[in-house]
Amino acid sequence: MSVDIITFEPDTVSDLYGRVFYGLNYDPETGMAEIEEIETGEIISIPVLGDGVAHNPADYVTWLSSSKYLDFYWETTLSSNLIMEVA
Repeated sequence: MSVDIITFEPDTVSDLYGRVFYGLNYDPETGMAEIEEIETGEIISIPVLGDGVAHNPADYVTWLSSSKYLDFYWETTLSSNLIMEVA
């Protein structure tokens, strides 16, 4: 099965207005990952990891935006398949 990846690269900041933003948190100590909606006005930082720079579990590893609301859940309790629904 082939999956086409859609990438949106805004020309200006105003192209991002009206979009919903989501951040991925990952804690390497526990192996837990969580995707959450980023609140309006929340300032985020995506760390650039390199020599001597440790990952802070409170930071987002990456983020994504959508013109629609997204819902994420695991297929089953023990599954490694993450399901994304578009509302």
